[in-house]
Amino acid sequence: MTSGAAATPRHVVIAIDGPAASGKSSVAQQLARRLGFIYVNSGAMYRAVTWHVLDQGIDPNDGAAVTRLLDETQLDCGLENGESQILINGQDPTTHLRDVRVNQSVSPVSSVPRVRELLVGKMRPYAADHDVVM
Repeated sequence: MTSGAAATPRHVVIAIDGPAASGKSSVAQQLARRLGFIYVNSGAMYRAVTWHVLDQGIDPNDGAAVTRLLDETQLDCGLENGESQILINGQDPTTHLRDVRVNQSVSPVSSVPRVRELLVGKMRPYAADHDVVM
């Protein structure tokens, strides 16, 4: 029996959670490869925004300033070799994501509601269009 409505394809989303530096990214990346899924590195996305905040001289504990900066920032997300990528104002921040200052500031930046709203909005299309591990 059919309802006449087009079936919406559902994609599998596997989310791996755990404490910092516990190997989540390594496990997620390997699992995505084995399953043939896309790997969305959400932690790297938060780290990229944190790097940008610091690079622009913004206090990571000043949520209002972080929000203002993000509202003036271009975030482009895409896929490369089956993994999520992020550019901030056209720059690839990958080499800075494990900097000590990023490690020290990612938590307060990640807790800013606008940061979460923006990055969740950037992650949704991955899951809408692909099977993903994140």
